[in-house]
Amino acid sequence: MLFVRNSLELLVVFLSFSLYYFGLGWWLTYWVIGLKKEFLNPEEYPSFVASCYLSGIISNFLLILLFQDIIIAQVLGIIVAVSGIIHFGAIIQKVNFDLRIIFLTRPQLWVLGIFIFVIYFLLIIMTPLSDWDARSIWFLHGKMIYFSRTIGLSAGWLHPSIEFSHVDYPKLIPAISAQVAMIFGFWNEYIPKMSLVFLIGPITLSNISLFHRNYGYILLLLPIFILEKWLWNGYMDGYLALYFGMGILLVYRFLDSKISLFGWLSFIYLILCLYLKNEGQLIVLCVIIVCTTIFFTKRKQLFTNMKTKGSKIFPFIISILPFILWNIYKIDWGIKNDLMIGTKDFFQRVLGRILDGSLFTILNAFDDQLSFVITIFFVIIMVNNYLVRRPDKFVAVFLFTGVLYMIGLTVIYLSTPYELSWHLMTSIDRTMLPIIVLLWVGSIELSCQFMNKSEL
Repeated sequence: MLFVRNSLELLVVFLSFSLYYFGLGWWLTYWVIGLKKEFLNPEEYPSFVASCYLSGIISNFLLILLFQDIIIAQVLGIIVAVSGIIHFGAIIQKVNFDLRIIFLTRPQLWVLGIFIFVIYFLLIIMTPLSDWDARSIWFLHGKMIYFSRTIGLSAGWLHPSIEFSHVDYPKLIPAISAQVAMIFGFWNEYIPKMSLVFLIGPITLSNISLFHRNYGYILLLLPIFILEKWLWNGYMDGYLALYFGMGILLVYRFLDSKISLFGWLSFIYLILCLYLKNEGQLIVLCVIIVCTTIFFTKRKQLFTNMKTKGSKIFPFIISILPFILWNIYKIDWGIKNDLMIGTKDFFQRVLGRILDGSLFTILNAFDDQLSFVITIFFVIIMVNNYLVRRPDKFVAVFLFTGVLYMIGLTVIYLSTPYELSWHLMTSIDRTMLPIIVLLWVGSIELSCQFMNKSEL
């Protein structure tokens, strides 16, 4: 009986937070892309809901950073979320649309998506926090926010006893875990991990949309299974990899189709990388470089008939405000990153390790992790180019973003203030996850495109 009651409580809390995120994020998504008729179909609707959900996660984080007080941010968020849900319902009623159509079309895809989601839900909730980074960084920070009821300086970020725990790291998951614990009224080694469940939900919805397009996208479950424990042990590396891969996939689809929903959703996925780990800054920088290059080389083909109002830029600005705010707070409070990027010592370490041959040690470590998936990726590119004879003009999104990210990681390892072999041994299997997922997702996308072209 106790198990049933606890299960119902978890379900109610999850559904409540999901509605909260949807209503909160509805306003940003509606501001950018509205609610077009094509979004209310079985293929696009799950992605539309995912965009609202993710926008809500960002909006919630922004409120927490703005007001710093968790309770005030939660109350204001609920008010905005309720108004968003009411507005969404009014629009749906106005167009006289029956949402049941979404779920009754290919219900097997929803069953599959829900089944995968439930598996990870159970794995997340039923395993305690035990691994070092999860227990001593991400959820330690969440515990500090929970007991202090603030994300501000009074949470204790400058206390000497937690200098070891990288207090400069993004606080999205710590903030959400504190909110979850507040709802239950206590902190333990299980309940706060529900914050990870909220990151799995949008991925599930996006995959359901892709499954509708082509059953070959079922292979997108492969990267999820490859990540294994990194999605339930409390580390952020698995989610960073998933959001990176899904973000780049949607950038690719936006460039290819010019559908505004894909453009906004890809932006949200990639911006959320900023709020998961510091490596998200490198991801966003790489994407900016690649997309800027594509814009200047193919702008006529890309942006014909694409017009937008200047006011629609504001939701994009709002989405990056949490990143700006957290960095302002860090400067104001004197919180620094241990890598000291940009300092004199940083460049001296990079140059010294290049000269002593450490670069080859790093590249060999990369090769051990990536050789198989790189081979698969290039085989699929050759099949597309030489058998179908229709080269994919946007394959560079996957290829060059991955290359730039690897260059960035190489520089980070060259500059590490720690002993290089120890740093590689303790992190290489995690830091390579974004590239592995990116190349797998790219391989699957190109394979599905290959199948589509073969049918023409």
